[in-house]
Amino acid sequence: MKINLKILFSLPVILSILSCKSSEDSGWFNADFYNNDKEKIASEIVDESLRCKFNPPLNWSFQSAELSRKIESKNKFQDAGPNSFSYSPAYLFFNESTGSLLSIGIVEYSDSITTIDNLVSNYKNLLSNKLRNDKLSIGSFTKSGIKFAQFKSEKESFVNYKIFFPNASKKLIQLDCTIRKDSLEAELNYLKATIGSIELYR
Repeated sequence: MKINLKILFSLPVILSILSCKSSEDSGWFNADFYNNDKEKIASEIVDESLRCKFNPPLNWSFQSAELSRKIESKNKFQDAGPNSFSYSPAYLFFNESTGSLLSIGIVEYSDSITTIDNLVSNYKNLLSNKLRNDKLSIGSFTKSGIKFAQFKSEKESFVNYKIFFPNASKKLIQLDCTIRKDSLEAELNYLKATIGSIELYR
């Protein structure tokens, strides 16, 4: 029996690549997407309207409400029925050295009588459809009893993360963060530290 030595010697390399990709995917889908690094976060913000408290990334500057309104106007979505979603950022933080932008606010739904579970499900479906042409990964994790959903989309030289969760008032709170791919490794730890700082405000 003939054995192709080229294939034989290439096999460990192929298996190694597949193993690394599997580990990366597993880290996104199954691992907790946060850390508790207090050296990467600024002073705590307590917001009664969001019904939560959090620490923004360290040295990311707070941005004006004018930019908030521009983001809000680009984040109004129609679902499959007569209802619509809109994202209203309450806070914007910007890293001037890398161009990373993080907004935190409320996702509102025009159907005010829907349950929080239906709201989360409908919003996931809408985002999946809206981002279908991007490289998309979807996951979830739980921290301190809070159930987080996470969407990661990649397009050109940018990566966007949408992390959302229900607060104590059954409103949907979203963190929306865009990072350049060449800054991703360093910036991701700041985003994870902010997520790790989130607590519900009752």
